[in-house]
This record gives sequence, C-alpha cells and structure tokens, in this order.
Amino acid sequence: MRITGHAKLRALVTFGLTFLQEKPGQPLVLHTLPAEKSSVSEKTSGTDVVAPITGHEQDDAPPPAKKQRLSPSTESIPRLVSVAEIIKREFSVIMAEKRKKSANNETVELHQWNEVGCLEDLQGSDKPAETEADRAEALLLALEGKKFLKQQRTPYMKITLCTQLIQSMDRAGVTYQAPPPPPKPSKAALARARTRRRKREFKEKEKEKGEEKQQERESSVDIACN
Repeated sequence: MRITGHAKLRALVTFGLTFLQEKPGQPLVLHTLPAEKSSVSEKTSGTDVVAPITGHEQDDAPPPAKKQRLSPSTESIPRLVSVAEIIKREFSVIMAEKRKKSANNETVELHQWNEVGCLEDLQGSDKPAETEADRAEALLLALEGKKFLKQQRTPYMKITLCTQLIQSMDRAGVTYQAPPPPPKPSKAALARARTRRRKREFKEKEKEKGEEKQQERESSVDIACN
C-alpha cells in the first residue's frame, strides 16, 4: 500500500486493518515509493546560458526560483509512520475484544520490519553508462574550487506488518520491531470500572438486606400464627 500526502488517513487505516483480518499470515507492506518508475532527480551543472535582460524585459522577468521542496517519497515518511502506529494500536484492540468474546485465548500480534533507503540506489542499475562528456563536466565542476559537490539523495521508507515471522526479512538494511505490549487501560477506564464495581457491590448488599428483612417478616408471621 503506497502512502501519499493527499490520501485520507482513515481510508488507509481501514484498508490496512481489513487486509490483516481477512488475510492472516500475509504481510502488509506500507511504503512511500513513487507510483511509476522514473527519474527522481535531475542534476543541474550550472552551465546553462541565460540571455541578458535589458529594457522592459526586466519587468517581465520571472521571479527567482523558490527553494526546492522535498520529494513526495520523503515528505510522506512521517505519514507512513503514523499510519503504521495507528494500525498496530487498533489491531491490538480488535484482537483483545475478539479474545473476550470467544473462549480462545490465543494472542495474535503484529511483527514489524522497517527498511530505509534511497531511490537513487534502486535505480542505479538503470542509469546509462557515463560518457566522455559527462566525465568532462564532472571534471569542470571539481575544478571550480568547491570542496564538496552537491549530491542529491531521495530517501524512502518501507514498513512491513505481519502476524507471523518472515524469515526472508532477516537481511541487511532491515530492522525488526517486536510486537507492542497489550494496551493498558486509561485512568478514565479504571475509574469507570471502579464505579461499576461499587454499584454492583451496593446492589448486592441491598439485595442481602432485603432478603434478611423478608426472612424476619416471615419468621414474625409464623410466631404470630403459633
């Protein structure tokens, strides 16, 4: 499931929860990779020729270029983490409710694998072979006197959720995250439980008192009859 900035959070979470419940044992992969395979970075050499602006052309000149924004694959990473955490939390709540309703005490937990990389590394094999002109251009950039050349890297993230351990995920570049502990009840939930317990105890005491009074009335009637 591809996570984007314009997708609704509720729809993403609903789809993930439905997939995990309908297809137990199958991994759910959340990622920020681009939809189509294309060039993700365009390098500029700084050697573009710009015609001089004179006269009234200055008024029609375009405004200076704004600072380049992050790639969608990078901007969507925080949203990806939020979706994964919500899915894990809601899934644990759903499983806890199912255990209460059924006699089966089997615990179903979500295992998580995280993978972070760069799109340039994925497309490294698709890049054309470096030509003589490219090497000459790189040499000119190096001779400009800059100590460090600008390199563009586009990070992406991939999160895999599954109810079973996946042996193939045990590889370099992938980190494993153990299932979260069962959710603890909040203070409000504990307070409501105490209130219900007190009401139940009060009703039981009132019932016992009513039964004692009923027994006393019956015994007094028997004595009067005798």
